[in-house]
Amino acid sequence: MLLYMLGEEAKKIFLDLAIICTRSDGIIDEVEDKILQEYCDEMNLKAPEKQLRYDAIIENFTEDFNEYRIKIEKNIYSLDEKASKIAYFELFALTIKRDGSLSAIETDILKRLRKKINERDHNLSTKMKNLAKNIVASLNFVDEIEAMYAESKRS
Repeated sequence: MLLYMLGEEAKKIFLDLAIICTRSDGIIDEVEDKILQEYCDEMNLKAPEKQLRYDAIIENFTEDFNEYRIKIEKNIYSLDEKASKIAYFELFALTIKRDGSLSAIETDILKRLRKKINERDHNLSTKMKNLAKNIVASLNFVDEIEAMYAESKRS
């Protein structure tokens, strides 16, 4: 939704974070694949072919947390204020689009983004979280209407 507003480097960082989030539970299903492809299309990026570096970061979460922390914070603190807000909003919406449950890594990444955002505005991340929930609910409602319309055309 807002990813087109990111600069080139911020787009790559966002995609890295989104891939880490989707892979963090060890399973990438069709919904996650579709969402990642939509992100790539919106940002005019190609999906990375090699995913090993993402797997290494995910493994570091449990095996070498300090190394994980360094890599994640390097990405997050490379984002400017606007990009941090967009990344937080989009990653939070990603969790809602899927199933609403968060892995430990997703929770950690969102917490780190929220901390960065809250350094300037203490209530902004809560406002953005509520906005993301409302937008996703609206999009789901539109999907339901489209599905009912398609079903009525078949009848």
